Amino acid sequence: MTARRLQGRDGFSLVDVLVALAVAGLVVTAGATLTSMIQHVESRARAANTARENVVAADRLLRAIVDGAVPDLSEDLERPEVWTSERATFMTVGPQMLAFDRPRPMTLSVEKGGGGARLLVRWRDPESGRQREEEVVSGAKALGLSYFGSERGGTGVWRPLWPQGTRLPLGVLLRIDMPELGSSIDIVVRTYSRMPEACAMLPHEPRCQDERPVARTVQE
Repeated sequence: MTARRLQGRDGFSLVDVLVALAVAGLVVTAGATLTSMIQHVESRARAANTARENVVAADRLLRAIVDGAVPDLSEDLERPEVWTSERATFMTVGPQMLAFDRPRPMTLSVEKGGGGARLLVRWRDPESGRQREEEVVSGAKALGLSYFGSERGGTGVWRPLWPQGTRLPLGVLLRIDMPELGSSIDIVVRTYSRMPEACAMLPHEPRCQDERPVARTVQE
């Protein structure tokens, strides 16, 4: 008995058709896999770009706030506000785009949730009096503030707490940990204003009009 090949109308055998379908399936699968890989790479690239933009924005904002900061002369020296790793309120002229006519409070706040962290900045609009809030960094694994200073001429160290008032830390550090950027990034900004500079900007504060000399509590 002689076996006969099953053929379709156009002369292709069933085996030929099955092989063609298998090859087509492989091509489609390979194409889908390649497309998925490209989309994954593009997604990671976009995430990395967003992370870098967040870092640049945070760097510019922190420098604008800290560079223009002065000691808060309205603070109660006996019960000053304590800056923490998650919150600090600066008396500052802030970014130029806000056009503050004098130093005003601006608060940096680290908000945690959903396994991540974001950095917010809050201030009160001088014209409308409304509280404003903007997100500076989002999607971070961790965020934290630190303050550099010394006690009575001792060695300076970075610390997570700082008592606000007439004494500013010598520097402020913002640590940003974002998986898209690999290792964590530290943004460090030095403070400049001390009591004399603060009184030059806020001459009507009662503490500036006091005839008694002001103690220099920060090592220059």
